[in-house]
Amino acid sequence: MKKTTNLILIPAFSNNKNISQHNLRLVNNNPLLYYVLRTCIDAKCADVFVVTDSEAIQEVSLQYTPNVIFLKDTNLSNSEKIIKNALDAFKESNFNYKKCLVIFSDLPLIEKNTIRKFFPKISKNHTVTGYVENSDTFTKSSLKHNLSKLSVQENIVSSRTIFGFDIQYFLKNKKFNPSYVGIKLSPTEGFIAKNYHDLEQIEKILNRRKILVCVNGSNKIGLGHVYNMITILNYLRNNEILIVMEKSKNLGHQKLRKQLYKVKFYSNNKEFNGILQNFKPDLIFNDILYTTTSYMKKLRKSNSFIVNFEDLGPGSDLADLVFNPIYVTNKTKPRKFFGSNYACVRDEFRILHSKPIRKKVKNILLTFGGTDPQNLTLPVLELLSKNNFKQKIVVILGMGNAHKNKIKKLVFQMNQNSQNVRIIEQSDIMAKYIRESDFVITANGRTVFEIASLKVPMITVSVHEREELHKFSRISGGAIHLGSINNLTMKSFQNAIIKMMDYDFRLELRKNLEKHDLLNGVHEIIRIINTKFDDQKI
Repeated sequence: MKKTTNLILIPAFSNNKNISQHNLRLVNNNPLLYYVLRTCIDAKCADVFVVTDSEAIQEVSLQYTPNVIFLKDTNLSNSEKIIKNALDAFKESNFNYKKCLVIFSDLPLIEKNTIRKFFPKISKNHTVTGYVENSDTFTKSSLKHNLSKLSVQENIVSSRTIFGFDIQYFLKNKKFNPSYVGIKLSPTEGFIAKNYHDLEQIEKILNRRKILVCVNGSNKIGLGHVYNMITILNYLRNNEILIVMEKSKNLGHQKLRKQLYKVKFYSNNKEFNGILQNFKPDLIFNDILYTTTSYMKKLRKSNSFIVNFEDLGPGSDLADLVFNPIYVTNKTKPRKFFGSNYACVRDEFRILHSKPIRKKVKNILLTFGGTDPQNLTLPVLELLSKNNFKQKIVVILGMGNAHKNKIKKLVFQMNQNSQNVRIIEQSDIMAKYIRESDFVITANGRTVFEIASLKVPMITVSVHEREELHKFSRISGGAIHLGSINNLTMKSFQNAIIKMMDYDFRLELRKNLEKHDLLNGVHEIIRIINTKFDDQKI
């Protein structure tokens, strides 16, 4: 007695009008036929048989399953004849099948869950077919349910590629039920190779990895983590990416969505665990500042490859890779990479190049990140106002700055007093304003790498204790670092600005910055991730 009454037939024939021997063409070192066959077997919802007219395909199929039906002189254009001959091959066995799903090997990207959806829908009253939505010929109203009445149109219905039917109805009437219902396939699942270039496209899709990106942004921690992830993800194009953010720390999610990334929010561990279990990532990126051991142990259960960024927490020891570009250590730590060689500079800083240094200072730039939680912009502007600086002053205010009204009021007063101050809110091309500047006054975060990449001298302030651990501005030789905000005096700020007015001093800082290559960090990170991930798979 058979364990299942469900049957899957995979017709795999030698002739194909577009690609010769297409079933045996290697895609990622496996024959094309392998992918449909493997997925059907893994779905575990039916007995699976390959139907072929080719001795070569038969031999290859037997490597994966003993269930092969060999047919001679089969007319590939007649699906009903193919299925009739295949079912006839069972006559001498204890045939107990009631429902049959036919999947041609042309659908190597079909998913297990989609295959499982067919059998509950199969009935004597209709044939079930897979379809890919065509917006030109298919209206939204007709797709209210997963099971939709279909008019059989060549450009909508994959009737020759995947369909399910009631076996008793078929044997009695010697044809499929002409009434069709449909199960929607994703565009990827419905992709069929029509030429040799399409095989390459299938190979790329099969190589896709699922990456879960855990990133936070808030007024307290800023937007550096968000920008860092955007930069890295831009170099991981052939992947399925899902970004998750704590609901209370979702500042910057608009920027992620503007990049067309899918973003989900969670409020508690239960919601996060649900996202993790449903997505089933191959890789997990953490750019959340500080990971705990308990958090990382939870992620380890997913069997994902885990990469952490800017993480000095105890959980970092459980990551497969850790990149800490803004921290420096003299100790070599396995799987952990420190220093500016791993800085991720945004693409705009690769596109725009540095300008020659000017002898006289004309432009000063103020930027304290997307949030400026310590409101440093205001006292620095007050100092420049008090000393009646006549140089052009550009102030970049991020989307999370909570002090905009006070800053705008002061800027208005400065301009009334014949000073030249301009406010830029949420610029999409920050590199433009940095390279136009003679020096930049900034926080001691990740922005220092981008300023340094354009060889612009800077004055830096650590806006919290963690930033005091960021060593680059001190060791680069390209900045005046004023230490922590807790020890900052306006006198030290004033002295630093006076120093920056000296051409020879700024020239020395620039020459020091020219010694640092900050444009290859993201490429090195991607190289290491890909290499280590592939090594782990082996």
